[in-house]
Amino acid sequence: MKNKIKNLNRCFIKPTGHGIVFLILIFLILAVALRVENNLVFILGFVLFAVLTVTIPMTYYNIKNLNLNFIEVSEVFSGDTLTIKLDLFNNSKQNKTSIQVAEKVDKEGSSFFIHEIPSQTHWTVALNLQPLLRGKHAIPHIIISTIYPLGLFKSWIIMEIRGDFFVYPKKINIRKLNPQPGQWVSGNGDSFSENSFADDFKEHKPFTEGQSQYRVDWKAFARRGVLLSKHYESNDQQHYLLDWNKVKELPFEEAVSQLATWIEYLRNSEHNFAVILDGFHSGWDQGFYHGKKCLQYLSTFQRKSV
Repeated sequence: MKNKIKNLNRCFIKPTGHGIVFLILIFLILAVALRVENNLVFILGFVLFAVLTVTIPMTYYNIKNLNLNFIEVSEVFSGDTLTIKLDLFNNSKQNKTSIQVAEKVDKEGSSFFIHEIPSQTHWTVALNLQPLLRGKHAIPHIIISTIYPLGLFKSWIIMEIRGDFFVYPKKINIRKLNPQPGQWVSGNGDSFSENSFADDFKEHKPFTEGQSQYRVDWKAFARRGVLLSKHYESNDQQHYLLDWNKVKELPFEEAVSQLATWIEYLRNSEHNFAVILDGFHSGWDQGFYHGKKCLQYLSTFQRKSV
């Protein structure tokens, strides 16, 4: 994520479809009043017009002094739902009622409805966006809106977040992941030395897709109901070289997805790995952030034109 800059623009207001129908009804009542010269009908028309007029500032001020702060965009692989987390703060002395937060897109998108936000309180908003293709994407504009109190007018503010996020390649598992010579790998792609299970136990970690079931601590699962993998102290360390030349005979997107699947598994392990693509060498390292750097580059990786 880069350049997380918030830019809250001015407030807009317009009549809704119900508001337009309501206004037409008022004109019809006043026309009938003129026709029949009935004071009671005149009074009814002016009362309804007063109601319409009063709702304008009520709708407008219901959206004022709402501050939206960006929290984060979740990591996501192509085909998965993307979540944007936002913090909505009511910086006024009045409660805010019937507030909707939505993404600004050409078609109908995700929205989050809040019945009431008390004065001087925060509200965490999670917007789920439709699956996107791999690559680097701009954060969509966010709209805060309300039709309070009668649904006759809609008032909204556009929130612009200048920043971008990565959608990683879709995960598929076509090839078996093999370590560098000198170690061996299980049928599920989990690599360890011949004496791994004789080493001293180190810690539990959450079980991740692609790990061998032999690492699962089934006793811990029976107690807690959570899949945990066992990790051991060992002098043996696996090294994986993820070279584009090993998968380039696959269809291009499948090859990219296979590399992404391997990286996702390895960055949650204790193994060293390096990624080599055309024009990119990650260097040898391990851990989550090393994998994140590789996945970000892979998400924008394109076939070289011949």
